[in-house]
Amino acid sequence: MSAQPVVEVQDLHKRFDTLEVLKGLNFRVAPGEIICVWGPSGAGKSTLLHVLGLMTPPSEGKLNLFGQDMARPADSALSKIRNERIGFLFQFHYLLPDLSLLENVMIPLLIRGEPRESAEGKAKKILERLGLGPRLHHRPAQSSGGEQQRTALARALVGEPALLLADEPTGNLDRGIGREVEKLLKSEVKSRGTTLVLVTHDETLAAEADRRLVLIDGVLNAG
Repeated sequence: MSAQPVVEVQDLHKRFDTLEVLKGLNFRVAPGEIICVWGPSGAGKSTLLHVLGLMTPPSEGKLNLFGQDMARPADSALSKIRNERIGFLFQFHYLLPDLSLLENVMIPLLIRGEPRESAEGKAKKILERLGLGPRLHHRPAQSSGGEQQRTALARALVGEPALLLADEPTGNLDRGIGREVEKLLKSEVKSRGTTLVLVTHDETLAAEADRRLVLIDGVLNAG
């Protein structure tokens, strides 16, 4: 019997006023699978991630995450799912400038109520794993673009999410540093068994996925 999908989407639509951005999407993502949603700018890729990340509800259709119907939970339950089961990695790192890299990575754990000592230990461990051990107490402004994005990756994974959503995760980096971050991203999710849905228009990054879906003008096709 096949494993229950982490993500299941059926006839999903998303509209903003009269503009229909997502048009009847259907797909499943298995546990541990790396899925790339590829398409040009304006195709609806970021909107899809926002729906999957429970940041905006679908206008119509079915969204199941972890076997649970996401149309039913209250806002407080959705916030708990976002914090405990979903990690987010964006094109821009969105680190808090007044906090150290270590403190930035601790934030998701502190929000869920984990003791500070435990949160600090976990944050330090993953930052060291990503090669940032000597930079723990540096602030973002004292760090390179690659170091900031590796910190954002650490923050996304420190809580051991079952699902990681990545939106153009290397789009703001030069090609060489971007490829380094891509390798770290893939190795980390594979070693943890994390399910990854990433959106990109980068063909090289898309080729690294287990499966590619093509999104054009809000319509999804197998790639």
